[in-house]
Formats: sequence, structure tokens, C-alpha cells
Amino acid sequence: MSKITDKYDVVIVGAGPTGVTCANYFGLMGLKTLIVDREKDILNIPRAISLDEEGSRILQSIGLLEEYRRDLLPIEVFKMTSPYTGTFIQVNLTKFFNGHSPASTMKQPDLERVLRNGLKRFPHVTLATSSEMEFFSDDGATVTVELCNNDKRFQVQAQYMVACDGSRSPVREKLGIAMRGKTYGDDWIVIDALRDPRPDRCAEFMCDPRRPSVTMPAPHGGRRWEFKLLPGETHEEVLSNATLQELLKDWGDIEDMHIERKVVYTFNARIAEHFKEGNVFLVGDAAHLTPPFAGQGLMAGLRDANNLCWKIGMVVKGKADKRLLDTYQQERKNNVRNMIRVAVVMGAFIMPRNKLTSYIRDGFFAI
Repeated sequence: MSKITDKYDVVIVGAGPTGVTCANYFGLMGLKTLIVDREKDILNIPRAISLDEEGSRILQSIGLLEEYRRDLLPIEVFKMTSPYTGTFIQVNLTKFFNGHSPASTMKQPDLERVLRNGLKRFPHVTLATSSEMEFFSDDGATVTVELCNNDKRFQVQAQYMVACDGSRSPVREKLGIAMRGKTYGDDWIVIDALRDPRPDRCAEFMCDPRRPSVTMPAPHGGRRWEFKLLPGETHEEVLSNATLQELLKDWGDIEDMHIERKVVYTFNARIAEHFKEGNVFLVGDAAHLTPPFAGQGLMAGLRDANNLCWKIGMVVKGKADKRLLDTYQQERKNNVRNMIRVAVVMGAFIMPRNKLTSYIRDGFFAI
């Protein structure tokens, strides 16, 4: 880690994939940047799994797609199936869209390593891990940030601060910006395996009202499954090996699959009232939470970075008026809201309320 100094053009709070993408953009633009994260290193667990063609173009725009491409698995088929009528939607994804595969799976730790390695190109970008933002203030001209790094305290100043600090964003909380939307009443279990018992290139949504589920292959021979919890099931129960084996019985023995991760998630469809307060910007999960059904959670954060960073660069360099920064929310909020709606609609397809709803849905697409 480079030495933390007292003045920067931009401070980024949060060194997940969205925050480090921002840091790479600022590095390319020559902005003196500090990015801080309270974790010591990358969390080596698979979380985000989807990368669309726009995400690929964003990685290309920061010069890192070729390095990362070997860690991507292009998906060839998307389908929705019903226990009553079989496959009722099937989409061929083999044709490139705008020069890239329309859908690939990835492993988030691989992406984060490539993004962090990209920062080594820029001596004017400092990544400070094991560093926590404890306080900040914005006087209208300068953002002052107080940090704790390995029990050492620093006070730094920047023209702008970008909050990429996740769904429970301390920055958003301090600003008093509310999140509007809904939390899904049903939890889902997500299971990641290192060894795919049935390798393919198909993302399949099983739209069964009894227990909806999703499965897709992962890079390097892995696979992910997601299953909706049933009423009365506890987290402890569904995370047991006995339940995992029951859920995956059609796939084989879980001992042969080398389960890497099992976790229960609560899905949200929420968006911040505003994405900008003074010289502080909310980006990624700090600004919006998208249900996973359309695979757009991380993608929305990458789009935020792509929209915002060049504007900050232009203003810092005196090539644009500060009013340009107001367009970040104008351009991103409606797009995010629309993508959340798409995910919610897909969720309704995947999670039909009952057998009658399933028959109506299947019949509509059979016409």
C-alpha cells in the first residue's frame, strides 16, 4: 500500500468491484485517488455471478477485459421451464451483442483480483485496505474524511467522495438518504459447487410454484443453484447437508460436487431517494438494490461507475461546469428503476403464486 497523504482529487469508500472500477477510471484520467476498504483483502467467496455485454464493454473501457476474459463462461441458452408444460421460454445467446456475449457467468473474486491488479498501472491511485472511514464532512468545496488504518488515524481532503460501501452504506446513513422499495418476504438459499455434475452452457429457471429454483454453470467447472425457502423452513434447516442433498438429489451426491458455499439471502428491490448530496455520490449497492432474477445487481453498479467517473474527471480538470455532475442521478435513477422492474417481473414469472397462475402463464407463452 502506498503512503496515505492529506489531499486527493477523489476518495472512494469501498473497494468492491464497483469501487475499484471507479478507481481504474480515475487512474486512467490522471486523478489522484484514494480508495479505502475495511477488509484486509478480497473476500474469496463467489457472490455476483453474471456479466452482460455492457459489463464486458465497461471492463474493456478500462483496459482489463482481455485479462479477465479467460475467467468468463459464456452462456449459450437461457430457458424457463414449468413442471406442467416443460420449457415455455428459450433464448439463444450464442450471438454476440455489441461485440460481446450477451450473458456470461463469472466468479466475483476473480474479477476483483483483475480490477485491483489494474490499479498497479497508476502511481497516483492508492488502495488502502484494513482502513475504515469513521467520519466525513462536506463544506461545499472540500470533503474531509477521517480514516482509521491499522490503529493509525488519518485526515484527508478531496474534492469529491464516491460511496461504494454496499447495501448498508454508512455514508448513505450519515447523509440521511432513505431507501425506498420492498423486501421480498421469502428467502432463498444459494449453493455454489466447485464441480459441476452436469456441465452445460444453459441458465435455467425452474418456475415451479411448489419451490422455484435457478441453476447455471460457473467458470472453471463450477455450478450455482438457488432455491426458494418454503414456509416454515429455517435457515439452519436448509443449510444442513441433509437438505442440500434433498434439493440436489437429481444432480447426484453433494460429496462429489465439492460444495464451496451455502448461504441464505433476502432479496430487495430498493432505490435511494437521491444519488448525490453535495460533493458525495452514492454508487452501486449504496444507491440501489436489485433482485437477482435478471442478473443486474453488479451490472447496475458498473453502469453507475461508467456514467459518473468521466464527469468527475472533466470537472476536476476544469473542462466542465459542476452542473454536469447533476446529470448522474438524472441519467442513472430511471435506468436503475427500470432494471429493478424487469427483475421484479422476472421474479413474478419464476415465483408463480399457485398452480393456476402457472397454467395461465404457460398457456400464454404456448400461443
